[in-house]
Amino acid sequence: KKPTRLECMMQDLPWLLHRHAPPHAAPVSFTAMDGAFTYAPAKNSLHEARKNAAAGCSPASASSAELSLYAANCAILRLAGAALPPPAEATVAGVQR
Repeated sequence: KKPTRLECMMQDLPWLLHRHAPPHAAPVSFTAMDGAFTYAPAKNSLHEARKNAAAGCSPASASSAELSLYAANCAILRLAGAALPPPAEATVAGVQR
């Protein structure tokens, strides 16, 4: 059984803080980024990762999270003007990324 999680919409936080903050409070905002730069869960076992990958879903395993970090770093370097080759396919412990 998975634990209960509390989730909220982070874009609502600046609005709530602005609405309920005292008049002299500092301004509040948020930054939105592409999910490829900010989301790479490492929560599944290899067995679950293989099942997810076979179903066409994100494996959400340690190896896929690490490869996502490398891909995000390459994307940032490309945005800065670096010429890098396209990413190669990789398979780690039977999970293709």
